Amino acid sequence: MYSSGSEELHTIHDQFMSTISLFRIRQERGQLVQSFRDKFIAVQQVCEQLGLTIRQSEQGLKAVLKKQGIEHPTTKQLSQAKEKAVEEFFAKNFIYMADCQKHGKIIKEMEKNEVLQTKDPFPKNISDACMLLNGWQNNYGEQSVHTKANDGVAFATMSE
Repeated sequence: MYSSGSEELHTIHDQFMSTISLFRIRQERGQLVQSFRDKFIAVQQVCEQLGLTIRQSEQGLKAVLKKQGIEHPTTKQLSQAKEKAVEEFFAKNFIYMADCQKHGKIIKEMEKNEVLQTKDPFPKNISDACMLLNGWQNNYGEQSVHTKANDGVAFATMSE
């Protein structure tokens, strides 16, 4: 981002680049969830400082209010619902930007549960999403996907 004292001149560019960063950020292979969370929150804060806001659709707000059992919201309830919807948006973004190799199975299972059981198993904030990912390992029959024998490298042998 530009910081040469002429912030107004480059505001649109900075906002654009920050938005791209927010949706491109990925957990790197081997990166701790806490480190990824810190990086994700830093990009989110840059977006907020630049005045970028994530807005929710009317359907999103209605869904949040419906979950709370509110049919005729007050201004305060509407404001809280907007905050909650944005918080859920960032939590889902965080989950989907996590390392697919390490956390892909839980994401698929949450998607499947959401469709089959018609309930939302996804975390509602980044803190809960971080705790979920920290406690998860892709286990296949008591054996983790990440073992010394399965580090993503394959060798071919040739015999004469």
